[in-house]
Amino acid sequence: MKKTFDNIFTSADGSIVVDNDFLVIVDAGCEQRTVKDFIKISKKENKPIAYIFLTHFHWDHVLNTKVFRNYFPELITIGHKNNYAAGMKVDDKTLTIGSFEYETIQTPGHSPRMDDICILLKDRGVLFTGDLCQPQGKSFKSVDFVTPVPCFTNGERYIESLKKILGLEFKIMITGHGQVYRERSARNALRITLKTVEAMKKAGIKLSKKDLSGRDLADMIFKEVSEERGFDSDSRMSTDDYEEIDLPGLMYWARFARKRA
Repeated sequence: MKKTFDNIFTSADGSIVVDNDFLVIVDAGCEQRTVKDFIKISKKENKPIAYIFLTHFHWDHVLNTKVFRNYFPELITIGHKNNYAAGMKVDDKTLTIGSFEYETIQTPGHSPRMDDICILLKDRGVLFTGDLCQPQGKSFKSVDFVTPVPCFTNGERYIESLKKILGLEFKIMITGHGQVYRERSARNALRITLKTVEAMKKAGIKLSKKDLSGRDLADMIFKEVSEERGFDSDSRMSTDDYEEIDLPGLMYWARFARKRA
């Protein structure tokens, strides 16, 4: 667990804000370590966990919600109206909770439910992005992750959401999996993510001139973007994760390109 900024701590796949009388979690996560870390803070501060913001419904962001509710039955979950785990439904809204203002910002594109939100802790200039930011490396040409492409389901909405967040003012960005970025590196990570999604779109349009089926076109998009980013595409395409995580976004641009052809 890391203290990232004043009264904000991050764990494996969630963040927690310490307020005067209670604690507020952003993304409950799925890791046991996250539960242990946040319960430890609760005991140390002698304060209950009262709220959980959920950036979207994917299991690795909501699974621990039930565990936290076993400790704190009265806690309130907050998320988009399409997020089944959210008790309080929000869209673009500013909520005053305790001592702080939390701005919820709709940023669809990643989750198939279109329920993605970012949360801006306005008093501290801290932006929680869930899975919106996925650069997969420190630069476009330097991939240090298992895949060169971000996970998303709607490419056009994803691009819109990335541009929307890049227009905000903030000092620190925290992702749903514990990465913490200062403003300059945060904007760089967002821009790399955006550049990659736009490269996928461009590759799809170019390759759609060939006589390829939707799946074959999606695979070709992946290979083209992998080459652009200096990544070995074969090492990823042979895995189950390629099918489950990468392919939905690739198929989006394949269908998009075929309609334009």
